[in-house]
Amino acid sequence: MWDVGTGTLLLEAWAGSAVNAVAIDGSATRAISGSPDGVLRVWDLASLTPIQVIRAHQTSILALCLNPAGTIAATASADRTIKVWEVDSGRELHNLMGHKDFVRSVSISADGVRAMSYSRQSPILVWDLASGSVLMEITEEIGTVNSAVLIGNGQSAVTGSGDHTVRLWDLDRARCLATFTADDTVTSCSVSADAGTIIAGDGSGAVHILQMRL
Repeated sequence: MWDVGTGTLLLEAWAGSAVNAVAIDGSATRAISGSPDGVLRVWDLASLTPIQVIRAHQTSILALCLNPAGTIAATASADRTIKVWEVDSGRELHNLMGHKDFVRSVSISADGVRAMSYSRQSPILVWDLASGSVLMEITEEIGTVNSAVLIGNGQSAVTGSGDHTVRLWDLDRARCLATFTADDTVTSCSVSADAGTIIAGDGSGAVHILQMRL
């Protein structure tokens, strides 16, 4: 873990195997990591010890996320599923099935009510986590999605794609609100806590900072 202001390394922990994905909660007290062996670890950042070690999938965890409160986690896997976890107990809440290929991106809303996921052979899926069912599919042709992030409580989202675009979505109406075209394939994107800024990186090495108005 790094101090963003100074670039100083603050904490370092060893998972015991390769790590494909990490996420941190809003208070910087907990983190999660996912590995190629399918293991999800929940870390206490004060002691640098894992407080949960969960055999989440039989195959590799490719992406994961944690809600800001640090209470709910979601893991996306090469087994084509997304699993949702209660962090304190390690209990599986949902096993979400609907993708036809490796699930490469997952995001969960701040209130833990919605999730969004993507695989290359399926549309973007938005999930209702109360029922574990698909709320909507985004089928618009946008190229390979490399990053998909829910904003706030999940009424809107941002995607970054292989067609060089960053798109802002209204999920209540299942429509694209705005499109930004980058210099190359958009490989990653993130949204500020106040939902006012999108940061996107592309394959040319450029980082784009976009102001957002919802």
